[in-house]
Amino acid sequence: MRILRLKQRTGALGFSIMDVLLAVVISAFMLSAMVFLYTRVQRSFIGQTRVANAQSVGSIGFFLIGRDIRRAGSNPVGFGSIAAGKAIPFELATSQQLQILSDLNGDSDVADADENITYSFIDNDPNIPGNDTIQRSDPIGGNVSYITNVYDFQLSYIMSAGPETSAPDVMSDIRMVRVKLTVGTDKVDPLSGQIITRDYENLIGLRNFQ
Repeated sequence: MRILRLKQRTGALGFSIMDVLLAVVISAFMLSAMVFLYTRVQRSFIGQTRVANAQSVGSIGFFLIGRDIRRAGSNPVGFGSIAAGKAIPFELATSQQLQILSDLNGDSDVADADENITYSFIDNDPNIPGNDTIQRSDPIGGNVSYITNVYDFQLSYIMSAGPETSAPDVMSDIRMVRVKLTVGTDKVDPLSGQIITRDYENLIGLRNFQ
């Protein structure tokens, strides 16, 4: 009778120390790559969110400033010595401040909401660029910080005779207002390491001054 003998295996079952070390190194490399990718995506998302917020604030504020300027001078029934239909001039017009008068509800005064509006550039700290605001003042609504994180705000005026100036002498001769606005993110962009800014510019016609 033939007896079968099992041959003893000489190799041990399992992983060697080198196999374990190699697996640890590969796992650490893959984990580091995943963390790097996640961090970069997160920074990109934060940066895009800040830019979107700055654009939203700048666009909405810029639109509302334009709306108030367009209806400047409204005078349907007469205001003081100014005949009905003739525009009520701006009260103040400089390179960084504009006071708009309008009789929007036709009651012969400019004492109601949105009828006496002043836009002013407020430099909150000369040593910190971008820490500035555009303030909207209304005797009814008070002073409101309309746009924040402002880097620049410039106003200039097209006069009836044609030239453009930032210091008009005769308010009733103003025919168009050019508004330039630069807003930025409230913090440094984590990817570029810089503040991201957006510029807005519009030349606004005064429909009541034609």
